[in-house]
Amino acid sequence: LPPEIALLQNWIDKSLTSPDIQKSFAGALVWLALRYGRSLDKVLLFPISDTPTDDWTLSLDFKVLSRNPIRRQSARYPTEEMLNWVKPLGDYISTPLPKNITRALSSAASNHPDPRQLNQVWSCYEQKTLAVWFNEIKSEELQRVTSFKIGNQMGQDIFDKTSNSHLARILS
Repeated sequence: LPPEIALLQNWIDKSLTSPDIQKSFAGALVWLALRYGRSLDKVLLFPISDTPTDDWTLSLDFKVLSRNPIRRQSARYPTEEMLNWVKPLGDYISTPLPKNITRALSSAASNHPDPRQLNQVWSCYEQKTLAVWFNEIKSEELQRVTSFKIGNQMGQDIFDKTSNSHLARILS
């Protein structure tokens, strides 16, 4: 995907400024998939709630993405004394979204009475899945870009910057 990253980012930027709500919403969804390491189909499964879940969750005002911390599952249960050794940094992880992304998401969601997931909002505009729609409308220079490649780009970026495959896997 590296040769197409700049082209994809240009497509996202143009989409976000489009007066067409569906196109600006699609641009925001592709941006989320690219930045949060999800395929186009998986990004549509993001819940919309002010209560974080185990995956990324959009706040009701579309300004923040949050999730429960990633924690290793263990069969060993710590004793009371051990709990004081390692304390979690917080109850959840959250990241603010850029204003143009918030604007596109809230604009699109205004046509749905009470969306609980992004796929409910998408279905107000299109019956095809986001991945199928994107494949049909993308330009010739983006033909190699697939939903899977968009979803894997975050992990690849982290690995390229750190050379740490474990960190890339954990964060994406």
